[in-house]
Amino acid sequence: MNSDERLLDYREVTIANRMTGEHIVHGFTASLRRGEVLGIVGESGSGKSITCRSILGILPRGFDITEGTAEVLGQDLRNLSAKGWLSIRGVRVGAVFQDPGSYLNPSIRVGPQIAEPLRVRRGLKRGEAKERVLDLFASVHLADPADLYQRYSYELSGGMLQRILIAGALALEPEVLIADEATTALDVTVQAEILDLLEELKEKTGVALVVVSHDLAVVGRLCDRILVMRHGQIIDQGSTRQVLFEPAHEYTRLLVSEHQVYGLDRFLAAERSAG
Repeated sequence: MNSDERLLDYREVTIANRMTGEHIVHGFTASLRRGEVLGIVGESGSGKSITCRSILGILPRGFDITEGTAEVLGQDLRNLSAKGWLSIRGVRVGAVFQDPGSYLNPSIRVGPQIAEPLRVRRGLKRGEAKERVLDLFASVHLADPADLYQRYSYELSGGMLQRILIAGALALEPEVLIADEATTALDVTVQAEILDLLEELKEKTGVALVVVSHDLAVVGRLCDRILVMRHGQIIDQGSTRQVLFEPAHEYTRLLVSEHQVYGLDRFLAAERSAG
């Protein structure tokens, strides 16, 4: 395994609305290597989520990458066929989003929903797929996987649902996992548990992570590097330590100041002690 291999390579990428001509993201340049955790932070409307959706090929209708180079796992996204997307999305690149309940069918038990991709994409038999799902539930620290397999989504807490979706995203052993505001809807305690889980899974599986959040405390805790976005552009970037302690942009300094009240102060204190 080549740790220097670029799993994600975006260079001067512009994402535009074809109908209006508006540039939603412009000049976006970033890369991601194996085992790395990249944080993308910014307020709502900054372009961070739509950039991640371009990696998955799920841009809203009428939106396209119109300029620049966009490669994921060596594939040119601007010329990727529908069959090519099927070989990447959910298989080599997984994703977990903000509202886990909306991604699970409330009329179907959660276990079979997670097992279905294993049967379709990997050709596993029903029993084999179930055993794999039970192992995945255990790997994300869900108690009594066999019981949870038979539950419906409306019977479970937000934290449990998020763990189930993380298990599902890892089912096909992706090389990249995108966590787009994956902890936003959770209370502080559960949020910390999910961040710890993502870090543990990265160490165990080697999956590279893209962590998207409006909260600098979230990305500061988990990421190796941070990109700060505003109005569709990267305005600041660097190692986590650089961005938190030596922010180059006034907006980043404002984010650091504002987020101290949400726990970033404790993270900064710990970092200073470690340094």
